Amino acid sequence: MKSKPWQLSRWKKTRKGFLKGKCCEWCGSEEKLVVHHPQARYSLSDEQYESLEGAIPLCRRCHLALHKGYVLCEVCRKNHRRKDREMCWSCFRKSLPPEKAWELEYHPYQHPWCGKTFKIKGEDWLEDAAPHMCCLNHCDLDAFSCEAAKKHWEETDET
Repeated sequence: MKSKPWQLSRWKKTRKGFLKGKCCEWCGSEEKLVVHHPQARYSLSDEQYESLEGAIPLCRRCHLALHKGYVLCEVCRKNHRRKDREMCWSCFRKSLPPEKAWELEYHPYQHPWCGKTFKIKGEDWLEDAAPHMCCLNHCDLDAFSCEAAKKHWEETDET
């Protein structure tokens, strides 16, 4: 059985030499570098693959992002974004007015009856941070099975 070029010791030596002193072309990291061939592997002969013609150094994180269809965010040069977006999610949130960013994030809510902490999205806060609604929308227990909720539901029914 024929070995694949990237399994051969000469390839490992060539790769090591190619990556020496280089950094990721996308993010600038010098950690965990790999060789990326822009051409599809199946379109290259073993000789072309080993020649590193057109190859670029990428860190593992950027290499994985590239193969998942993402590109480096030009705004922060740290995170990745979908190709159809102008910036990554982190930069997008930072670009919003504070009140809009708050609506998109999840915030901890400690339920006053049982003490459990739930994560409620900012835009749902006004409704779901009310104890009764939190029970209905977020608790994994049925509101009528939870002793803490049952007591409070009954108090509300009597008024």
